[in-house]
Amino acid sequence: MKAGRGLFLIVLILGAAGPLYLLLKVSVSPPAEVMTPHPLLLPHAVTWRFWERVLASGQIAAPLWKSLGVASGVALLALAFAGPAAYSLALPGLAVCGLLVWLLSWEEFTLATYLTLGAKTMPLQVYYYLYQGNWLDTAMAATLMTLPVLVLSAFLQRYLRETSLAGVMR
Repeated sequence: MKAGRGLFLIVLILGAAGPLYLLLKVSVSPPAEVMTPHPLLLPHAVTWRFWERVLASGQIAAPLWKSLGVASGVALLALAFAGPAAYSLALPGLAVCGLLVWLLSWEEFTLATYLTLGAKTMPLQVYYYLYQGNWLDTAMAATLMTLPVLVLSAFLQRYLRETSLAGVMR
């Protein structure tokens, strides 16, 4: 029984971490290593050329800060409205609510496409790189877009564990 659960946990972790690993691998690999019919799973060479180019272009900092501001503002506004109604749920429930609202507003693409005329948000910037056909810059921008999600989720992990089974237990 424990071996089956351990195997399930390994498969679950690989399923969650696999795409993140591939995104990071593509963003730091030379083009010849990625753009082949059978790319290797482990990198043989690492280059920070694409990270340096995208960061030096000045097109990533403003969308990143704008997305962080919008997502945090929406989460704080939602918590201000939900807080008084969630007094019986206390801190863990508010942490989960805040995280979900933050995540949903962080990855918002459709509304940002129509409501943002000049300054792009991070999902629009990733799409901009994808639309240009530059896969390696896209991988770098998408990796950078994933980092705040990982940091916030890791920070709120203790609250997520407490509330994950709260509905099951009486």
